[in-house]
Amino acid sequence: MSGLTKLDSEGSYSIGKTLYSREGKDTISKLQPGATGPDGIHNLMLKNLPDAFVVLLTELFNRYVIESAIPSEWNKAIVIPLLKADHIQIEQLGFLPGRSTTDALVRLEHLIKLSFKKGKAVYAIFLDMDSAFDRVDVGRLSVLGLPDLLANSNNMVFSTHKSVNLLFHKIHNLAAFKPRVELNGQGIIVAEHACFLGVVFDQKMTWKPHLDELIGSLKQRQNFINALCLGRRGAPTAFASTIVKSVVISIIDYGSFM
Repeated sequence: MSGLTKLDSEGSYSIGKTLYSREGKDTISKLQPGATGPDGIHNLMLKNLPDAFVVLLTELFNRYVIESAIPSEWNKAIVIPLLKADHIQIEQLGFLPGRSTTDALVRLEHLIKLSFKKGKAVYAIFLDMDSAFDRVDVGRLSVLGLPDLLANSNNMVFSTHKSVNLLFHKIHNLAAFKPRVELNGQGIIVAEHACFLGVVFDQKMTWKPHLDELIGSLKQRQNFINALCLGRRGAPTAFASTIVKSVVISIIDYGSFM
């Protein structure tokens, strides 16, 4: 049988009894929320299936029971290793409850503004990983440090033309200071601003480049909102409010604390 794995070649093992449709529906209703498997199907999706689909699923499971076989995909799982608490570095923000991109943004902003008060400058290199979603092993990324990444180990490669070299300062005689930094034998772009986790940081921390980009993004969304909500056949007020909160208010709020 294509795509199925036999549990026992001798046929001496049974994986259970067949189910009635009501039993299948009752089992699905008791599923707990959690992460999806390799198939990307969430338990909430299953719990909201029409009764007709529950009947089909029940028949499918009964087939597996009768033939003592399961889909080959059931032999696969997504496993993400988590460090023990005593091995977690204070700088780590990913893979930890209660921490997010906001923490990284606040740390960078605080470091830059504190340096400005002391009359100092902050030199930063924003590294971009080439084809990150295709290359990065998320499970291993949680336990790797920057030296490992710079060594281009574990199939991770930095993109020279997307990485940015930026000097934050308010010192007049540093305006012409543009140090050259090389990565893989090529110079990293020297810029006056850089996008970090969705927020544009500029040399003087004026936030003008970020606001310009934010306004441009809002104008694009305005056309969508107008088409959806205006006119005689516009969306109901409650639905329109939800859409505005999702696609407009959310991007205004993000980073607004800085």
